[in-house]
Amino acid sequence: MSKNKVDVIIISDIHLGSNYCHATDLQNMLESYTFKKLILVGDVFQHGNFDRLHKMDRLHRSHWNVLSLFRKLTEPDRGVEVIWIEGNHDWKVLNIIGAILGIHIFDEYSWESDGKKFLAIHGHQFDLRLPKSELLNKIGQNAYLFIQKHFQKKFTRYISIIGKKFSRSVQNVRNGAISYAAEKQCDYVFCGHTHVPESVTKTVDNREIRYFNTGTWADGAKLTYITVTRGNAMLHEFTP
Repeated sequence: MSKNKVDVIIISDIHLGSNYCHATDLQNMLESYTFKKLILVGDVFQHGNFDRLHKMDRLHRSHWNVLSLFRKLTEPDRGVEVIWIEGNHDWKVLNIIGAILGIHIFDEYSWESDGKKFLAIHGHQFDLRLPKSELLNKIGQNAYLFIQKHFQKKFTRYISIIGKKFSRSVQNVRNGAISYAAEKQCDYVFCGHTHVPESVTKTVDNREIRYFNTGTWADGAKLTYITVTRGNAMLHEFTP
């Protein structure tokens, strides 16, 4: 079966270890394409502590299959570059898992193609409502994990998506990313973090900047990703 050919695929907020991670769908989507670069825009894991993953959530077989696919993509004969950008959930596992899988780790990542400059960054840096204290951050994450484990799926989605909208996270991340991209003279900026897929164009200082949010592959009504081909980016929804 022929595969769709693109230059870059961008995904984020997979949350491996969550019971609501659509790992099999993600694998099917990736295997339907050929590409030169895969960018993981943070929160690949549900929790940065493997002990926590085993106690509160667990890595299902389908989650390990996704990690295995990432490892295969980094094999020299594949010719695929895999980039992992640090998210606020997975910072503790980055160096260990990155080394095992052969993935390059970045705080943010920029590249140029077809005369355009692209920037990928998780987006929590612009979330003004996100606790700056590591302790408060852990309390918030543990509370969300408890709700996710003990309550119904729809209620968890409500807490995750609607709650972030009320906290202005979506707007803060969008505006912060666009301003940051303008400072770095980028044409495109890609974020995750909010779990809300978006495609917005804004002009800053006579420069047109296109902002994309990749959405999520966990507890979201839509499974979304971004492709970049010949300097043009597009937001897609995957239908299982």
